[in-house]
Order: sequence, then C-alpha cells, then structure tokens
Amino acid sequence: MSKSLTIVVIGGLISSTLRILIVVPIIFELIESMVSRREKEGKNGASPYPSNSITFWEDVTLIIDLIVANLVIPGLLSLWIWKSQGSSLVGTVTCLLTTMSYFIFYWLGDSYKALTIFGLIWMPFIIFASYRLIKKTYGSPVFPHEIGKLATLTIIVMTSFIFIYLNITALQSSFYKNQKETDHFIFYSSKADYSEVVKLADNLEQHYGRIIGLLKTEPKTKTKVTVFSNQINLVYSLGLFSNFWSLGVFGDDELFILSPKNRSSILNSSIHEFTHVVLSHIDSKRPTWLEEGVANYLGNTDLNAQKVLPTLVSAGKIPSFDEINGPAFVYRNGYPYSYTIVEFLVIKYGYEKLNDFIRHPEEYNRIFGVSKSELHSLWVNYLKANYSH
Repeated sequence: MSKSLTIVVIGGLISSTLRILIVVPIIFELIESMVSRREKEGKNGASPYPSNSITFWEDVTLIIDLIVANLVIPGLLSLWIWKSQGSSLVGTVTCLLTTMSYFIFYWLGDSYKALTIFGLIWMPFIIFASYRLIKKTYGSPVFPHEIGKLATLTIIVMTSFIFIYLNITALQSSFYKNQKETDHFIFYSSKADYSEVVKLADNLEQHYGRIIGLLKTEPKTKTKVTVFSNQINLVYSLGLFSNFWSLGVFGDDELFILSPKNRSSILNSSIHEFTHVVLSHIDSKRPTWLEEGVANYLGNTDLNAQKVLPTLVSAGKIPSFDEINGPAFVYRNGYPYSYTIVEFLVIKYGYEKLNDFIRHPEEYNRIFGVSKSELHSLWVNYLKANYSH
C-alpha cells in the first residue's frame, strides 16, 4: 500500500471512529425513546405517537438513515478501497471526501444542507461502488452465492433511495418563499402551510409586546420565521438528530418552527423560542435553568410540570441548581423544574428582580437578599407546597 493511500486510510479510520462516537449514542437514544413510548402505551393504552405527529415508521426510517448515511456507506467505501489496494484514484479521493465530509459538515451545523447536497451528488456513485465491491468478493465467504450478492445490492439500493428521498424533503425548505410579513416578523413556508403561518403570525404578534415589555429589550430587526411542514423536514433541514423531538429552535433573530397543524402546543412553543431570541440580546452568561425557565414561563410551556413533578418532589428527587445546568439539563427533568423556578421567582420577588437576575445571574445576595443555597431551599419549599402529592 502506498504512503499516500496509507494516509487516506488512517484519516478515514480516525474520521469514521469520531463519527461512530457521535452517531451511535444518538441512535441508541432514539431507540430508547421509541421503547419508552411503547412501554407507556402498554401501561395506559394511549398511543405514544400523538395525532399528526411523527410516526413509528418515521422513527425507524430516521434511525436507518442515520446508520446508512453515517456508518454503512463510509464503511463500504473504505472496504472497497482496501480491497482494490488503492488502484482507483477516483475511489481513493471519494473515500477520503466521504469519510471526512460527513464529519466536517456535522460540526458546521449551518452547512448541513451542504452535506445533503454532497450526499445526493455522490449517491449514484456510492451505489456503483457498492456493486463493484459485491462483484469483486463474489464467491468469497462474504458473498458465497449469487442470491446473496443480489439481495445485498437490493438492500443497498433501497436504503440509498430512502436517503435520497429524506434529503430531498429536507432541501425543500431552501426554496421556501416569503409568505407573510408583519410588523415584527417575516415568515417563510410552503404554500400549503400558509393558513398555519397566519395562525403563527397572529400568535407571535399578540405576545410580542408582552415579551419585550417584560424583558425590557427588543430585537433590532424583524425576526425571520421558517415554518416546516413536518418533523422529518425540521430534523433533516437543521441536522437536529440529537434533539429530534424539537418543535422548534432559534438562531440569530431567526425561528425554525414546526407547523401548528402537527400539534396545537406549537403555538406556545413559538413564544418559547421567540423568548430565546429576545434573551439573546441580553449580554450575560445565564445558567441553563434560568435561560430555559424564562422561555418556558413566558411561553407558558410548563412541559407537564403538574404531572411530572409531584412524584419526584414527593420522593425528594429535587436537583440542585448546578445539577440542571449544562448538558445534564434535559436528563434531570430540567424543563419542568426550570419552569417552577422562574414561577417561584416571579411570585415571590416580581418581574423587576427577575429582570435584574437575568442580567446579573451571579448576584443572588444583592438581588434577592439570600445566598444561592438559601434561594434553592426557598424554591424547594415552594415545590413541596405546590408540586407534591
């Protein structure tokens, strides 16, 4: 094996290893989420998939595509190059591009569509490369029979077309045109979602004055709002594999939101995400529970606090402020807990002090007259009085 090919293979292995470390936990998270919803269905008889929401088969399709796009395809190409001993310059370059580009584009985030386009351009060649690999190993222990070769090629072609379909769906949002403009928002969507855009526009404008009045700041430009027809479209357009249940996300004076036709709670979620946009104009390093708590409270998205917390609070499973800050926030029921923290602060101290705290999140004593640990104790007492059995 030549020196240049060795470098390519090593680079591909490093890239593939990093990609596996990223993708495999996400796949397990999706599977765990599916199993959890199935268990709940068995206990209470209710469907784990709300009407008009993402379906079980969309779950499965997403997992298959993650595996194929991030693990199987680069693996097949790497194996093909290894089998051919680097005799094909095109194959070597393709292997390098594929193994590195998926990883690079993953981290670029905003360039996720570049990854999508890359995948679409190279998909025919990937199918051809897979066929060459199968043909080359025909008669070996890998593919001892013609039927095994044909079946494997069929699976590769089918999963490749699933990948193409999902990514073309994701690219649709790139061609959304301006559907509606209001005093403070510009909306982009498909024509089919225009009636839902009207609902979102009315809802956001209705709450705009309240949000900026309470937070005492305002975006300098109109907020752009892209409305996605379905969850798969949202997930693939933004690369939200690790948070694929999101109803919406925010960017720099931008909102990316699911169409309200999918779930009525999306109207509140749009206020939640817009609150994040407004908060982004306040220069302070806020803990996760304060950032999300304010968005939850002002957006009236308590995320079932009254249903989720009583059992936890009664069992004494109340986290410290530090335990619901950072990456562990979601896994420690940070959303419902953060809602109650801000609810408690508003009831006990009022909006003026909450605003002060948002801008100076370390100054507990000056703002509230108590230390961080004392404020936590007061919040725990509030939880026990209002959120326990």
